[in-house]
Amino acid sequence: MSESELQAARAKEAEQEKQKQTDEEAKKKDELRKKHEARKKEEERKRAEAEAARKREEEEEKKRKEEAAEKERLQKELEEREAERKRKEEEERQRREEEEEKARREEAEKQRIEEERKKKEEEEQKQREEEERLHREQLEREAAEEARRQHEEEERKERERRERAHREDMERKRAAREAEQRRFREEQERIRLDKLPPLLRWLDTCPNPKLPVLAEKFKRIQGCRYDTIRPEANGTAEGREQWVLNTHAALLLGEKDLDLSRYTAWERAPVTDLAKLSLWRVEWRLYSLLDDKLWDLGRQLPEYYGDEDPSELGFETKQRLKAEAWEKFFNMDMFFVKVSDLMYTVPNIPHLRHIRLEVEYRELLETEAQSRGWGTCQKWKQDPDSARYNRLAPRCKYYHNGAFVGEDKPQLAQTSSTPFLDKKVPRRGLVQVFPDDPDYTRICLEQGLEHLINGHLSPPLVNGIHSSPMSQKSMASGGPPMNGMVKALTPGSTSESLTISNAGHETLVNGINGNTNGNPAH
Repeated sequence: MSESELQAARAKEAEQEKQKQTDEEAKKKDELRKKHEARKKEEERKRAEAEAARKREEEEEKKRKEEAAEKERLQKELEEREAERKRKEEEERQRREEEEEKARREEAEKQRIEEERKKKEEEEQKQREEEERLHREQLEREAAEEARRQHEEEERKERERRERAHREDMERKRAAREAEQRRFREEQERIRLDKLPPLLRWLDTCPNPKLPVLAEKFKRIQGCRYDTIRPEANGTAEGREQWVLNTHAALLLGEKDLDLSRYTAWERAPVTDLAKLSLWRVEWRLYSLLDDKLWDLGRQLPEYYGDEDPSELGFETKQRLKAEAWEKFFNMDMFFVKVSDLMYTVPNIPHLRHIRLEVEYRELLETEAQSRGWGTCQKWKQDPDSARYNRLAPRCKYYHNGAFVGEDKPQLAQTSSTPFLDKKVPRRGLVQVFPDDPDYTRICLEQGLEHLINGHLSPPLVNGIHSSPMSQKSMASGGPPMNGMVKALTPGSTSESLTISNAGHETLVNGINGNTNGNPAH
């Protein structure tokens, strides 16, 4: 045999030996799987038998209790019937005795009355004879006296009749005046309420608006920049202050008096039509009660949503309610008050003491041209401290018990070199399948997760996808991670933080390229 044939024979033997070992390993795995399934079936059978035995015991115990309860109920009914029979017999006996006693008393009373009648008749007969004698003697004198008394009585009755008629006439007139005044007041009140937007109509009719749970619904305030209310305040510290609508202040304070007459020391500024339009664009869901958080308030207004549930209102109905609310909102006489004045008062209002108030930065429209879009002058860019917002508009400030506690600021971030951690699990649709599920093994095999059956860990994942050699190489070399993951350098501020990339991209303004508060840049 040549050297090449010898090497070929050896290679063939080695391949046969390797194939034999592979077959033996597969056979062992199959035997292990069958043993595991047989053990699980035996455990399930035992659990089912135990559950059936437990249910039988529960049914027997329930049946025993029902029989005992039925026996007790029957015994109780027998006792109640016997007691009722005795009670009726006693009542019947007492009734007969009372009737007999009553008959005896009536008979005795009749005899007494008859005797008294006879005695009285005798006395009356004697008295009549005496009176007839006296009457004949004084007939003429009494006739004259009687005529005088009759004349006086007729005059008194006539006088009383005229006075009674006068009082009745005055009472009718007074009742008519009061009814007319009441109708007038009710009509004026109806007209006044009809002029209010739905939210303020609810406030006026609410039995107790000074509740923390109600104040929570109105804790986010539109803080309007003063130099957009009064342009002459441009470039001043006073112009950078924030002011709020009197209606929103009244909602927070639980005041039905929208003029806020109690707060005479507060400064006030008129509201223009453009200012109303500016605020309506962001607050219309609030004042028209179409915000889902305010549906419970709208249900308190009779017939506001009609026969429909607010969650099922159609587009046309919503547009109609919105248009009606806007007309009433636009025609209201409103004014602005300082946010600082409101916050100074908050600690003295019990239902506001522990509510975290949010004052959102807002610039009002200043020209008719701006009203045709969503643009503003972005006056914040000229503020001395505008750099601290990283070229973004101010967002929201937070107050607790009237004191400033923080504000939203953008946060710096850098790209992370670490992928998101993830671990694949077997699922039935979108729902995870756990190891105690009978189909756990089958689903793992179908979804390529055999390592979960044998207790091995899955290969590394990048955002829920098995990493390829190329991606692992990229991660090992310190290259950028997949899907552009970012890792914050500093902790978040009091609210959601904005991410500013250092990769040279254009800075975002409130999440929209070149926009401020959702308004197009100019």
